Formats: sequence, C-alpha cells, structure tokens
Amino acid sequence: MKVLRVAICVLATLALVALAAWAYLHSGRFDIRADQRPGGLEQWIVSTLRDRSLARQTGDITPPEPFDAPTVARGALIYADACELCHGGPGRQAEPFAYGLHPVPPSLDSPVVQDGTDGEFFWVIGNGLRFTGMPAFSGLYDEEDRWALVAFLRRLPELLPADYAQLISGAGVDPSGEGPYGDPPASGP
Repeated sequence: MKVLRVAICVLATLALVALAAWAYLHSGRFDIRADQRPGGLEQWIVSTLRDRSLARQTGDITPPEPFDAPTVARGALIYADACELCHGGPGRQAEPFAYGLHPVPPSLDSPVVQDGTDGEFFWVIGNGLRFTGMPAFSGLYDEEDRWALVAFLRRLPELLPADYAQLISGAGVDPSGEGPYGDPPASGP
C-alpha cells in the first residue's frame, strides 16, 4: 500500500510539472528575441541536444581519403564563398550581422571547434544546426566539395592571413602539392 501511495505522489508531481511547463510555454512569456542571449537552461538544453545528436549521427563518418593540397585549396575557395561571412577567416572579421546571431558563429580555428571530428564537420556542413544560424549546404555543395571544406578547416588554424589571401585568389593551387594551403608556414607573420 505504501508503494502505491509513493507511485501516485510521483505521478501527480510529474503531471503538475508537465502542466506547469505547458502553461509556461503557452503563456507567451518565453522570450524568443534573437537580440538577447539565451538563458543558461536553454543553452544547456540546446548544447546537450547538439552534442548527443552529433555523437550518434556522425560516429562512423570518415573522410574518403587523406586530404591533399589541391583539396585543401578547393576547400578554401568554398570557405571564402560560403563560410567567411559568418565565421571570418585568417586576418578577416565576420560580417557585422553575424554578431547578432545567438549563438554567435564561432571562429572555426578555435581549439573547441577543432576538437570535433572530421565526420562531425562533414555532417554539420551538409545538414546545418538547428537553433543556430548554421544552414545546411548539402543542396549547394556535393560530398566531394564538403570534404574539401573539411580539409580546409583542418588546416585553418595554421594559416597566416597572407596564405589565406593567396588561396582564395586562386593562386594557391599548385599541382606539385606544395604551398601555403596545406603546409604549415615556414615563418611567422
């Protein structure tokens, strides 16, 4: 009998919590403005959903082959076309509108972003991320182009602004496979 009373109390509490959540969501009090930083609970929920979903959906995605310099160079051109507006690039700031997004698009050369797997990069490029400004590019770029972008993103942290400028000017494509687009720079800025 005691177990039954505890079970009824637990169910009643869960029902009250669900009813309170429903009432709150339907009250219109939840602030959906993009010009305000989301609250801690909202950030936790979204980041947990993102991290768990990415881990589940990208575990077995691997690059088709090792990334070579021409692939990295092609990825740089795609990056300049599709990504630089929001994420910036070596020596280049993101466009002002990007700072109005929440979350603000991260710098893709940051250690936190670079800790992601190649499969996660590929999946996010193709599918986008809900609850952010990250669009899905699978309709715009085929698999080969998306892998080229992943190849470039892996080299992004080591690129100097001059190397990046050379790459996106189209001068970075060197058939010998040598050059600034894949190799670490020999000297500093």
